[in-house]
Amino acid sequence: MSAYTLAQAKAQLSAVIDAAVAGEETVILRHGKPVARVIPFAQGPVDLSVFDAHRGALPKGFRFDREALNARLR
Repeated sequence: MSAYTLAQAKAQLSAVIDAAVAGEETVILRHGKPVARVIPFAQGPVDLSVFDAHRGALPKGFRFDREALNARLR
């Protein structure tokens, strides 16, 4: 994790964004205190449609809850 003053972050915004794209968290400081955090944008829900093709092959009574699985993968 890196930290930039507000003035540094404004001057080096491309570097801050590049760090986020690379998966690094950056903290923005104002008067030496953390005021903001730049983090990578989270990926959307995982595509679980592959399970739909095998739905009939699953054991009887198996419950498939797409929302619960997506919540666990976030």
